[in-house]
Amino acid sequence: MQNAKGSISPNMGNAPTTTDQFGRPLHPPPPPPQRPPINLAITRDWAGSTEETFPSPGSSCEEPTSRRLLSAGFFLCVAGVYRQGRTAISKAKRKRVAPGAAGAAAGEPMTRLPDTETVQHRFPMGNTTLHVRTIPGCVAVGMKEYASAETGVGAWYDLALPVCCTRDGLPSRGAALILADQAGAVGTYATLDTSGPMMTLDLRVDWHGPLPRANRLDVRVENVVRQGKLSLVRGRILADETLLVGSLHATFLVGAFPGGRRAEWQDEVLEATTSKAASFDDALRMEPDGEGWLIAPGTEMIGARPIPAYHGGFVAGALEQAAWLLAGQRNPVNFEIRYLLPTRADLPLRVRTRILRSGRQASIIEADAVQGDAQTVVASARATYLSEPNDGQDIYEFPA
Repeated sequence: MQNAKGSISPNMGNAPTTTDQFGRPLHPPPPPPQRPPINLAITRDWAGSTEETFPSPGSSCEEPTSRRLLSAGFFLCVAGVYRQGRTAISKAKRKRVAPGAAGAAAGEPMTRLPDTETVQHRFPMGNTTLHVRTIPGCVAVGMKEYASAETGVGAWYDLALPVCCTRDGLPSRGAALILADQAGAVGTYATLDTSGPMMTLDLRVDWHGPLPRANRLDVRVENVVRQGKLSLVRGRILADETLLVGSLHATFLVGAFPGGRRAEWQDEVLEATTSKAASFDDALRMEPDGEGWLIAPGTEMIGARPIPAYHGGFVAGALEQAAWLLAGQRNPVNFEIRYLLPTRADLPLRVRTRILRSGRQASIIEADAVQGDAQTVVASARATYLSEPNDGQDIYEFPA
């Protein structure tokens, strides 16, 4: 073999070549970086639920300096474009509620819950303790509201009260719907600059299994997204403050009073006297009415006293009970309701149900609440049930 000058190269035969044809030393390419395997952390809670946490891909790997610089430059460029896009859609950003202020400028992300002193003035009557005692339906189930940086935001009641349970002594889903509706309102009030009227547009609860025997039931608000007058609330239903038994999604309309009426404050604080009903089934007072059910007028489960109208959670509980009975008392999966008009407590309330799907494994039931001579639909609900119990749960938490 000849080199660049035409002479014979000394590297002949099987001897390894250490220089190229121009006499430059050859360097073997560096080995590829070794990435350690991603660890999967699995924890199991006392209830037997499995929670899996996945770390961010590549978070435990060391990158070469040049690659890190390139990545940093790339992400800085993307961040600049992202900020421009966020500016263009600033109306969709979240509003931060900061301690010591009525609220930060729209668009700043929420960093932490406000302290008690800042939040409490946002509620009618000046605090959560008095506010909940102005609503007969909440007083009937012994409900308590809370909103502070220490406790979080939500509502709870004691399951030692018979009205919060079924005739079998288990937590009642109907009573839980009153709790869920009110907790969503608590979350919305915590975002307001000043207290004002609101009404529930819709409510959905996903059940994560049968409600177990417990000492208390909480509905804790996770976050609230405000879009103008709309308040979108998401929360968790917890037994004994730790066991996840359901999820809440609700929509509220701020600045509106049910029925389009001018807001009238119910500023009379009621005596903390809970319902004497032996169970929530008895508190419903549902009687057979042809192919449906009839609830006679009553005052115990009122939500809006000036109308007077039933608490939205009570109406949801009545429709859920009727749907469950039509489904053959199968295992509940979810329940959702849309409120069309105030459900007046001074008029008879009729519940009509029908089967939308009746399969071997799943059933879907629709239920309507109707009132008046014209049988006007005031609320419409839909529920899904399974033939087999959905015991146990695997919770997967993904990084943001």
